[in-house]
Amino acid sequence: MPKISVIIPVYNTATLLERCLDSLLQQTFSDYEVILINDGSTDGSLHILEEYTTKNNKFKLINQANAGQSVARNRGLEKARGEYVFFLDSDDYLPREALEIFIKTANLSQADVVVSDEILPAEKENIYHVYKFAWKLYDFPLSELVKHPKIASSACNKLYKASVIKEKSFIEGIYFEDWPFITTLFGTIKNYASISIPLYIYDTSHISTTRSPFNLHKIKSYIIGVRYVYNFFKHTDLLELANCRILRAINMLVNKVYKSKSDKDLVRYLHSEIFKLCAENIIEISALNLKTKYRLWKMGIVILSLKKGCPEMLLKGIK
Repeated sequence: MPKISVIIPVYNTATLLERCLDSLLQQTFSDYEVILINDGSTDGSLHILEEYTTKNNKFKLINQANAGQSVARNRGLEKARGEYVFFLDSDDYLPREALEIFIKTANLSQADVVVSDEILPAEKENIYHVYKFAWKLYDFPLSELVKHPKIASSACNKLYKASVIKEKSFIEGIYFEDWPFITTLFGTIKNYASISIPLYIYDTSHISTTRSPFNLHKIKSYIIGVRYVYNFFKHTDLLELANCRILRAINMLVNKVYKSKSDKDLVRYLHSEIFKLCAENIIEISALNLKTKYRLWKMGIVILSLKKGCPEMLLKGIK
C-alpha cells in the first residue's frame, strides 16, 4: 500500500501535462501512486497518459467520458489505496521536495490535514527556496478557515488522511466544487497543520473552466454550494461559522456578476437566487458587506427590506 495517492483529473491539458507528471517523477519522496483520470480529453492528453503509465507502474490510468472534474476526483478517491490523499490539477505542478515535506509534517503533527499556506504562481517559482520550513497545529479548523481567508479553498494544496475523506465526495456537475468540499471537511476534522512553505505551483497561462467568462451555470454552482454548506451545518453548533463562509461566497458571487453586469440575464438570475436564499433564511442581506450592497444597487437590484426571511427586492433599470 503506498503512503500517498496522488489524484490527477486530466482534460485537454496536453501542452502542460508532461511538466505536471515529470514533477512527480522528480520528487524526493517516492512512496506514492498516481491515479490519472482522463476525463474525455480530445487534444492528445490520453496519448501522453498512456506513455507514462506504460513506462512507470506508479501511474494508474482511468478513462471516462467527459463528466467534469468532480466526477473524476470522486473516481480517483474510490481507487485510492494510500494512507494519505493529494489532489493535483494537470496544468499545475509540485516543487521537488513537496511530498516529502507534506509527509514529514503529517508524521510530526499527526494532523488530519496538512496545508501549504501559500500557492505559488509559476512565474514566481524561483523564489520558492527563500522560504524556511516551519509548521503549526490548529485544533479548530473551521474557525481558522473563517479567520484566515488565505487558507485557500482549493483542494489541491493539502495532504489528507485518507480516513477523513474516503467517505466524502465532491458535488458533481458544478464549478467551484472545492469550496463546499473544503468548508464541510474543515467542519468535521479535529485539526490541521499549516506549513510555512508554498508547496504547490499553479499555472496562470492556462484558462481553466473556473477562470473562463462568468455564466449562469457558474451562478448556479455557487448557489448549489451555498445550500449544500448551509444544510450540512444547519443543525450543528458550527452554523454561525458556516454562515461566515456563506456570506463571503455571496460577496464573491456578487462581485463576479458585477464585473459582467452588461449581461442582464446574469443580473436577473442573481436577483432571483439571492431573493430565494433570503426567503429560506440562508442569508441575510444586512450581513453582506457594504461593497456588495453597493454593487447590488449599481446593478439595479434595490433592496427594500432587510428583514431576514422576508426579503423585498426590486430589479430596476434593466431592459
